[in-house]
Amino acid sequence: MITSRQNPRIKEFMQLAKKSSDGRVLAEGVHLLREALACGVGLEAVLTVPRSATPEVEAAVAEAAQHGVEIVEMSEDCFKKFSQLKSSETVALIYRQQEVAVTALVRPGARLAVLDNIQDPGNAGAMVRIAEATGMDGCIFVGGASPANGKFIRASMGTVFRVACLQLERPELLELAASGRIKLYATALNPQARPFNRVEYTASEAALGICFGSEGGGVAPEILELSEQIFIPMAGRVESLNVAVAAGIVLYHVGLGG
Repeated sequence: MITSRQNPRIKEFMQLAKKSSDGRVLAEGVHLLREALACGVGLEAVLTVPRSATPEVEAAVAEAAQHGVEIVEMSEDCFKKFSQLKSSETVALIYRQQEVAVTALVRPGARLAVLDNIQDPGNAGAMVRIAEATGMDGCIFVGGASPANGKFIRASMGTVFRVACLQLERPELLELAASGRIKLYATALNPQARPFNRVEYTASEAALGICFGSEGGGVAPEILELSEQIFIPMAGRVESLNVAVAAGIVLYHVGLGG
């Protein structure tokens, strides 16, 4: 039982809560713990406060222990030292982020959501959840929020444990598009764009990528140049939608509705 806030392990957890290290990620919440266990994620440790554990937390911790996962018990004061939640369930997990190879994800016939510089981790997490719900094969992150961000992981509701997430630099995505390995369709507001529901999404010899841009600037111009541009028709005086809402509309059409 760790009771000192100066314990070296508490300092380690504080660093992981701020930023992942060597593929190790810290996330909070019993729902995420249960999802990680159900998905067979490589858990390194579970951090818990026995005195405040609910029956649900106790059951999840016990299941983790049965799988040989290290259980680190501590005082609530120690847990609060690294917790990023105002109202915490006082349980957290440390796991190793899945490594995804470009060749495994960007393959002929694969349908991918491409997140270009999506800054808000809540939006990014919701978009990955939408990607799974609409039958996408994975997500590509080009800058923006990290799949290791705590808010992103919580917003994904555990989907991040099941959906392959590949991080690329923008030049890498452009090279994949220019070489014909991925065919891009990108949301845009300009005269060249076509209504998203009037487009035939095909890419038999390449991966299919549906690209959504940052909340403020949209998809980068250099990506638009290599993409078929699409837009969501809207009534009234509405000019744009929240990027996660837009992703839900388009990806449903491309995935389940297509």
